[in-house]
Amino acid sequence: MLSTSRNIIMAETFIEMKDIKGVMNTVDPTRIPGDYLAVGTNIDIDDEFMVKMARGHVKIISGNCHSLWSNKDKTFGLFVNGGALKMLHQDLVTVTTLLSGLYVGSPMCYTEGGGLIFFSNREVIGCIRDGIAYPFPTIDQPFKKRMVGGHILEYFNSRLYAAGSEIIAYSDAASPFMMDERDNAIQLTGQITMMKAIADGMYVSHGNTVAFLSGLSPSEFKYIPVNDSPAIPGMSMTVEGEEVAKGIMGRVAIWWAEDGCFIGLPEGQVKNLTKGYFTLEDVEGGALIYRDDLGFGQFLGAYKAKL
Repeated sequence: MLSTSRNIIMAETFIEMKDIKGVMNTVDPTRIPGDYLAVGTNIDIDDEFMVKMARGHVKIISGNCHSLWSNKDKTFGLFVNGGALKMLHQDLVTVTTLLSGLYVGSPMCYTEGGGLIFFSNREVIGCIRDGIAYPFPTIDQPFKKRMVGGHILEYFNSRLYAAGSEIIAYSDAASPFMMDERDNAIQLTGQITMMKAIADGMYVSHGNTVAFLSGLSPSEFKYIPVNDSPAIPGMSMTVEGEEVAKGIMGRVAIWWAEDGCFIGLPEGQVKNLTKGYFTLEDVEGGALIYRDDLGFGQFLGAYKAKL
């Protein structure tokens, strides 16, 4: 189900809570300091640390919907419904089918760059331009072949990167549809669960490690381990640093691991934003978005617990 928010109007405010920093779940509830909550359900906390009632939701589309994504300009969204890749327009009513015949239930991943939106679900890879989906072209050049897909895509410094299990494949520079047969992959150990590029490199989670690939191209990458807690699949994104805190400049990576929410800064600097106050356990995967339509910025995460 896809949904959108609507305001919930409370008839009367009977309690006012200020200076609340969030939910703390790592200590006994009887020992939680006064500026944290033991439990928070259907609430928002604004940038002045005021607790407010969260918005509700309105159903837009029913059915087997998944893999929802929105472009940077928020002018449309992409999602998979049954065996079709579809576009949800800004009016939240109009839906256009872009590609049919997909394997039902196979998650789709996306990334945006070079004026195109790329998509892949391992079996297929293509791009969207001007609201039309195109397959990657057949390559007929010596030592070249068509770029492969994966379960995670990222666009960095004019190259397309695709993660497949423990390998990151990469395209030629300025040619995202094409890769070199002789040199096109980075071998890692353990399942890759995140690839997020910032100005001077790319954060990658694989196995039980998060590493920073420092540099602007595969030939320059320097592998720097930065954290021993892997990112939860799907729960990562990049945003402008000022959306996180004043004084943080440039693009940063945000991701959730079981021991908290992390920020990846330039030069491979990593900080735990939840500082051990809030953790997740036995999480299979999830999603992370940033919204700024509330009068303040908010990171919203949803996750699925392991059975």
